[in-house]
Order: sequence, then C-alpha cells, then structure tokens
Amino acid sequence: MAALLNLDPARGGEGEPLPLGWQVILFPPLVRQDELGPDGHPRPSGFMPSSPLPRRVHGGRRVWSHSPLHVGDPVRRLSEIASVQHKDGRSGPLMIVTVRHTIFLADRNEPAIVEEQDIIYREAKSSSEAASPKTKNLERREALHERIFRPTAPLLFRFSAVTFNAHRIHYDQPYATEVEGYPALVVNGGLTALFLLQLLRDVTGQEPSYYEAKNLGLLFCDRDVRLRAAPLTEGWKLWAEDDEGRVAIEMVTK
Repeated sequence: MAALLNLDPARGGEGEPLPLGWQVILFPPLVRQDELGPDGHPRPSGFMPSSPLPRRVHGGRRVWSHSPLHVGDPVRRLSEIASVQHKDGRSGPLMIVTVRHTIFLADRNEPAIVEEQDIIYREAKSSSEAASPKTKNLERREALHERIFRPTAPLLFRFSAVTFNAHRIHYDQPYATEVEGYPALVVNGGLTALFLLQLLRDVTGQEPSYYEAKNLGLLFCDRDVRLRAAPLTEGWKLWAEDDEGRVAIEMVTK
C-alpha cells in the first residue's frame, strides 16, 4: 500500500502504526473464480442479499478508529448486514445495503476499527448517462491545501490487485467503455479517499480517528484530479474534484 501511494515501502516495518484507511487491504474477498458475475463482482451469496437490480456501486463509508492497529498485529473481523433499505431515487429504484465490519485484535473483545459501507444497487445504466455523469456540486469553498494527481491504468490495476477487487470497470478498458458505457476506466472511490487522507497527513502531521466519505460522482483514468482540504471547527473537510471542477468525493475527518 505504501508503494501504491508513492510512499517509502520501508515504512511498513513490524510494529509500525497502520494508517487509518489502509485496513481496506485486510480480509480480501476470497471468492472462487466461478462465483464471480460478468462484471467481476461476486455473485449474491448467503451474506449479501440478492437484488433484481443489476448495477452495484459504492455509496460511501464511515470509519471509526478506537485502537490503532500496528503492522504484524493478529486481527479478526466480524462482518454483518446492518440494514437494507429500498428507495426510489431520481434514476429509478434503489436498494441500499449497509455492511458493518468490526476489526478486533485477535486477543481482545473491544473493537479496534469499525467500518460501515453503503452498497447501492441500481438499474442498468444507459450509455448517455454513463458518458455524461451529472454530479451534485457542493457549495464552493476555499481550500487551504490542494494538490493534483492523475490516476493511470497501472495505478488502478495495482489498487484492484492489492484489494482483490475484480470489478472490471477499474481495469478492463473494453468492458468499461463498450459494456458499461463509461468514457474511460473508472477510478475506485476508495483509492481517491486514501489519497485525500494522505494529503491530510502530509499537511497536518496528524492521524484522524474518524472519517466519512461520500461518493457524489465519478473520476476517470488519465484525467487530472484535484485534491483539496479546508479546516473545520473540529476536523477537516476534504474533497476531490474532476478535471471540470465537479466534486466527486467529499470527506469529513476528526
């Protein structure tokens, strides 16, 4: 993960603190190859509820750090379905599944990290919708810190590999453009969130104990992404804008 984020890989030595957010590389989805759907996602199993809605997207996540993890710690994870909601969105029916992961140190019963993920199931996307995504712009605010990075195909592939994520929109160009109708490979929102958290560490030298990330739009491969940060009364507001200034991800940290 350090190498992926352009950091010194030597920092991952035994006993070093695991930065919040890096827990995404723990407990990869160990699904057999014949249990993957045509989009690369695991088919519905006994854990995730089945849905007639074919398209699965990540809506966001909330992460609490109660006790920092360190490289080499033996850990275990409890995963549960926290809620299932059916709603009518602007683009049609939605099913929102909230999954809660609780990570424990192997010899303790108190949670070290609690993470909630919102998985949204939607109807199939039309090609016109995919090619011209409409995002809700937040009220423009001045950023105290910002940097620009350009996600590349090797970066997206490496993140898919390190998280064992086979969703084809992140690495399979023909599938992303010809089947799903996107203009290019789609940047994983979790990857952008890691770059935003690293911006926060670089400018403050501090490690957050909580963050909430909302996916508001899409970012695409080989297009500039502007990462921005502004202080709040308590914590920081972080967000990522696409090359046209639309907000794709909003984060709040404490």
